Amino acid sequence: MGHMKLDRRRFMGWGALAIGLGTGTQAQSPAQQQNPRIGVIGLGRRGFELFTRLVQIPGVTLSTACDVWGGNLDKIRSFPINPMSTPHFGKVVLRDDAVVIAAPDHLHQSMALLALSYKRDVYLETPVTHSLEEGAELAKAAAEANRIIQPGHHQVMNPINPKVRELLQSGQIGEIRSITGELHIDGPTRVGYSPLPSRTPLDRTRWGLFLGNLPERPYDPKHLFQWGLYPDYSSGLAGSEMVPLIATIHALTGAEAPEKVTARGRTLRWKELTEMPDHLWAILEYPQGFVVNLSVSSSGKYARPMLVIHGTKGTLEYEPNWCKLYPGSGEPAEYRAEGDPTALHIQAFLKAIKDRTSPIPDLAFGLNVANTGHLINLSSKLGKAVGWDKAAGKAIV
Repeated sequence: MGHMKLDRRRFMGWGALAIGLGTGTQAQSPAQQQNPRIGVIGLGRRGFELFTRLVQIPGVTLSTACDVWGGNLDKIRSFPINPMSTPHFGKVVLRDDAVVIAAPDHLHQSMALLALSYKRDVYLETPVTHSLEEGAELAKAAAEANRIIQPGHHQVMNPINPKVRELLQSGQIGEIRSITGELHIDGPTRVGYSPLPSRTPLDRTRWGLFLGNLPERPYDPKHLFQWGLYPDYSSGLAGSEMVPLIATIHALTGAEAPEKVTARGRTLRWKELTEMPDHLWAILEYPQGFVVNLSVSSSGKYARPMLVIHGTKGTLEYEPNWCKLYPGSGEPAEYRAEGDPTALHIQAFLKAIKDRTSPIPDLAFGLNVANTGHLINLSSKLGKAVGWDKAAGKAIV
């Protein structure tokens, strides 16, 4: 199975379904590339959104829907299509030419490795890994498989991005020296909480498949349905809230990775709910000569631009569909653009499959963003600044 290290649970749940194929299937035929069969793995909030978007695209063959909980599989029955439904990811790998992986964070890398080992193209939700250690193996597998693997950073398709890049490159705000990103999220949903379904029977759940390579533990519906509250499964606010901001910053500036990260997290509001910080602050120092200051608060709502980019001559405020330029001289100028980033990003994935061209963004971009999120969590956990050795792919602590 290539690089993939299958323990007994993963082998029984996924690999045994594919053992008859040996070490992988052949590359797709031209016909398969033009009309690929697609399976969606994970039908929670984000996965169901992606499933819904794919259903609406003419010519897409949505072949398989996969989730470890039967209640999520029930949701697809309202659609005017009839994909096969299964809790087993291995069946998706056997059946489909491309897979959309929107499972919990701790399953992203292992699911992607299995799909790549069978020469499947992959749309991989973010963060693409759950730890710094997972990145090198995923990059190696992707290179050897020679498949499309597109990280789910739909932020790179924000409609205002081309105009913002044009303004930044024009020099109207001078050299970028600092970028501020601030989010205030009210309510527990964004920290990973959701109400439990009224009925969560174990006989409708494949608990072992949800755990993946984690140690055995008794079935706990809170862990299954509120996995975002627990570090065994989730990257916390660094993954859910800061990673999209970082992806946007990288897309706008061309930056790849910070040299140094200093972060602090605290649980101040939802102490009875989560094992992870519900307030998080991070300072990212980039070799290009600018500093990024990110803040995510679970207290109240405060309407302000998602990003503020400060240069030596002026300032630019940023939201996904508008920006406002405050140049060093002259009047402020506001620009707007319309578009659906998620729809555009899915279309980009389908085009990459059909044309066999590089995805937008590529895996290197996704790994740089994910690693930055992991460094934020590591710095917060250690209580000190951490560096990043890009050549070695290791944290400097």
